[in-house]
Amino acid sequence: MDYKDLISKMTLEDKASLLVGFSNMRTKPFPNLDIPSLLMSDGPNGVRKWSDKTLATDPSYQDVAETCFPSGSTISNSWDNNLFYEIGQSIALECRYFNINAILGPAINIKRNPLCGRNFEYLSEDPLLAGYLSSYYIKGVQDNGVLACIKHYACNNLEKWRYVGDSIVDLRALNEIYIKGFEIAIRESNPGMLMTSYNQINGTFASQNEYLINDRLRNKFKYDGLTVCDWGGMVNRDLALNAGQDLEMPGMVNENIQKIIDGVNSGLISMETVDESVRRILTAIDKTRVEKLEDKTIFDKSKEACLKGALEGAVLLKNNENILPLSLDKKYVIIGDMFENLRFQGGGSAFIDARGVISNKKAFEEGQVQYIYAQGYSQIDTRINSILEDEAIKLAEGTDMVLFFGGLSDSSESEGFDRDNMKLDANQIHLIERLVALNKKIVFIMYGGSSFEIPHVDRIDAMLFMGLPGERGGQALFKLLFGEVSPSGKLTQTWAKSYLDIPFAEEYTVTPNELYKESIYVGYRFFHTVRREVLFPFGYGLTYGKYKLSNLHAKVEKQQIDVTFAVKNGSEIPLSAIAQIYISKPDSVIRRPEKELKGYARIDLQPNETKEGKIIINMKDLAVYETNSGLDKIEDGEYIIYLSESIEHSVDKVHVRVKGEELDPDLMENEYLNLINIDKRNKEKFEMLIGRKIPDYQKAKKPFTIETPICELDSFFGRIIQKEMTKQGDKIIKQADKEKDEVEKIRKIKEGTFLKKMILVNCLRSLSFSSSGLLPYQKALGLVDLANGKIFKAIKQLTKK
Repeated sequence: MDYKDLISKMTLEDKASLLVGFSNMRTKPFPNLDIPSLLMSDGPNGVRKWSDKTLATDPSYQDVAETCFPSGSTISNSWDNNLFYEIGQSIALECRYFNINAILGPAINIKRNPLCGRNFEYLSEDPLLAGYLSSYYIKGVQDNGVLACIKHYACNNLEKWRYVGDSIVDLRALNEIYIKGFEIAIRESNPGMLMTSYNQINGTFASQNEYLINDRLRNKFKYDGLTVCDWGGMVNRDLALNAGQDLEMPGMVNENIQKIIDGVNSGLISMETVDESVRRILTAIDKTRVEKLEDKTIFDKSKEACLKGALEGAVLLKNNENILPLSLDKKYVIIGDMFENLRFQGGGSAFIDARGVISNKKAFEEGQVQYIYAQGYSQIDTRINSILEDEAIKLAEGTDMVLFFGGLSDSSESEGFDRDNMKLDANQIHLIERLVALNKKIVFIMYGGSSFEIPHVDRIDAMLFMGLPGERGGQALFKLLFGEVSPSGKLTQTWAKSYLDIPFAEEYTVTPNELYKESIYVGYRFFHTVRREVLFPFGYGLTYGKYKLSNLHAKVEKQQIDVTFAVKNGSEIPLSAIAQIYISKPDSVIRRPEKELKGYARIDLQPNETKEGKIIINMKDLAVYETNSGLDKIEDGEYIIYLSESIEHSVDKVHVRVKGEELDPDLMENEYLNLINIDKRNKEKFEMLIGRKIPDYQKAKKPFTIETPICELDSFFGRIIQKEMTKQGDKIIKQADKEKDEVEKIRKIKEGTFLKKMILVNCLRSLSFSSSGLLPYQKALGLVDLANGKIFKAIKQLTKK
């Protein structure tokens, strides 16, 4: 549609107002021009109707509970493109029920470090897998009249300093690892929206990063969709518009509307630039106009997709002597708070007000499982409780097998803060130590959004990782544990034995300057290449049966490589085989990881069935970033293709000849990426790699600015500001203690914890811009003046209407 006529009827103030959000989840409507609001909802694992006050208070929606799907980290373990499409479709139909135009998901940042608090949302440590899986989610959403918003572009690989921090990364790693997934998703599915991240990348905030948006996104990836900053992620409205950033959310910042107007009038921003951004918003609104809304029957279909995601995303990590599946004829001793109080989702903006939760306890009772139960520990109070422990140990002493339910608690991982370590809570560790000392068989049912160290792993007989399985988690576990369905998922993240095995682990989040010294050696690219032993490798997972991959063939075409193979189920039960294709180029003139994932397929098999598997490798996915030219190039020569069950278990290989280009090696890069002590590179060598000096981080001193982290407002009044701001989180947590509704209680605990941990590492600019008008910009400036001791100036700002 040609929007020129409509745009010509808009005043400059209209345009500027459209580009700055009107409420927490809406753009400004213009009824006189037939321009409705673009209504968005948080995702990516479900619709959050209560995040928009209008929807939450609408009587017609009061009795309808949105579905909480499994987290992205869980469904990614399925390696199932069709599942991602189905869940995307279900979420889109729920959006259409609530008349929502766009869902803020999928989230596809790389799992660079296991301690990132938001890993539960993210799909993988591998960009190709994240890119292709997310593209099917996007297709499922957008084929049903709703826009998907892929996020967070880019390098949002930690939470602690995300508002103010700087991700310092070399261009090869940036292009091959951190934005490659976005490139693939855009190429394959063209998401209608893209969200930029809070952080800086190489010294420039993502919301105004010319290289990321105009250079890579607009020019290289040919993306013409709508860009939106993360909520409160706008820094300078003028620079952002010129860099290709369209929409500011949540908006309600009159100063930024005026900045656009003043920028155009002064010539700093061209009217053409403003009109292009307006056109993209109008296009998004037009694409999502729905004449007929969905009815309540779509929620039944959502529950089916939710259950399927939990089933397919479960990973069997260990099964000594085929102790699983269990029999319904026996009586079991069950220990662990997560049996009764299922941890099925993460925190922050992904939190869903789920009302249809089937806990493990409920599913076991409906399935008529005979059991006795002891809580053993608390997820909320993580101190060792000897009374709870003693009760659990007493039960365990009287049986030959214990089902232990545990994992990462809500207090350890969430949006807004990172995990303190890679361990379980102290009360769980202590209880496990006492249980293994009894020499009983132990089945560990595990929950969490990322990897963790497992105490006494050698003395645990079976381990079933459920991730964060969504509201149907209990129902899924029953089916898996008692053999109705064989777990067939495989890990999309390496599980290290110890946190210190992670490259540069001790430097993670120490200061706001995050140095990506490992460059391209992220996850399995590091562990497999340097031959460092891990607990569970990338791509690993067992089933109750057995299958065999064999007979690999590869045919090189002009635009792709066609891979075929045989897969046979050697079992009497149905299962799914996940085939992985890795490629290496041993004679490359540039340093590379030993192997990299380039294709995958999930194949469902009936008992004793044999099928032919087919995987198409897009030739573009063989390209590497040539630092000297700044171009993606496919290196000419011979490649090895591996048919694999995991990164460490290849069953067949073939050699192919690919016609490409000669590469111009960057000798400094090759020297830096030498495998000898790659994880011990110092700052000076990293500076040589990126070609510039990196000043040591210095904590802020007076005069403080609106960009100063609140935790660094080190003055008399600054400390008062810090104290007052953390009170809100404590207040919400105290309110939770009085809450009788269990769902609301958990939500308030998560919200209070999020606020308490997040607010001090925020800055007053971001806090103001994300507050939906609760902290007006001039009052934020007044707080800065107060922290600087400018009392009278502060009073003037703080009392201004």
